Amino acid sequence: ALDVDAVLALDWKAAAFVVLVMFVIRPAAVLVATLGTGLSLKERIFVGWIAPRGIVAVAVSGLFGAALADNGVEDAPLMVAFAFAVVVTTIIAHGFTLSPLAGLLGLKSSESPGVLIVGGSRFATSLARKMKELKIPVLVADTEWDRIREARLADIPVYFGEVLSEDAHHSLALNRYQNVIAATPNDAYNTLVCTDLGPEVGRSHVFQIGSAKERSERLALNFTLGGRPLTREPALGWFDFQINMTRGWGVQATRISDEFPFDKYLETRAEGARMILWRKASGQLVFASTAPEGKPQPGDTILSFAPPKPEGRAGDPRKGTAGAEKPDDQP
Repeated sequence: ALDVDAVLALDWKAAAFVVLVMFVIRPAAVLVATLGTGLSLKERIFVGWIAPRGIVAVAVSGLFGAALADNGVEDAPLMVAFAFAVVVTTIIAHGFTLSPLAGLLGLKSSESPGVLIVGGSRFATSLARKMKELKIPVLVADTEWDRIREARLADIPVYFGEVLSEDAHHSLALNRYQNVIAATPNDAYNTLVCTDLGPEVGRSHVFQIGSAKERSERLALNFTLGGRPLTREPALGWFDFQINMTRGWGVQATRISDEFPFDKYLETRAEGARMILWRKASGQLVFASTAPEGKPQPGDTILSFAPPKPEGRAGDPRKGTAGAEKPDDQP
């Protein structure tokens, strides 16, 4: 057990021990252990700085400390206190230096937040295509090969398999995808996907189509169950998306500017159009359902599900550079 008096009794020798562990012993051990692993020197240095540590180290030190004390080693009771000092110091130091060190070593990702779309369909391909054009990392996953055929032909990254399987957790770099859209015909499965992946990407970053349409109904559900609606109210189900796609609807990208502000977009957008998200100039993604009062600013790009605009209508890209682009699957 950890003795508080032993911790308070630590002196400069304990501080020297912590420094030695952090800057010499751990980095050297990691550099040797990672020889021939294919990791670059920068990656090995980074791993050496954030080497594993935790309560297990304290527990093991307590076991050995007790054994050494039984054998008459005078300072054996200090082992737990030393281990505790290492754990606390490294957690604090690494917490504040992890991101800056990754940037200094050039290991920090510069990619925009990505989106994982679970469920292949014409709508999913349309949405993924627009995301790809905006340089947003996107992946379409499905258990049916035919459902991701259109996405593959559009050169969109796909995953054939069950995203909730253990294999997917090992083979998919889920850290690239900070948002999940469950877009299968099965609402129960969409709820399961959002519930399962919610803790990994964040509850406010999982979305599903066909979600509860009434706000009161959604509020009655447990917050950890399912995801947020993909679009602002009223929500659309899978068949709504698919039927509208056959009628010429598609995902449109609209850039907001000083000449074409958000208020103008609201005035000129087609009737029934649904905002899905907008990409800020900084690369951050804001989903419309998470920001009901949100207002895109100049430089932001809105992705919406809408019918094609008539020729000559204000904001039509065929009449100028501002406004919505032509939706997918349109001549």
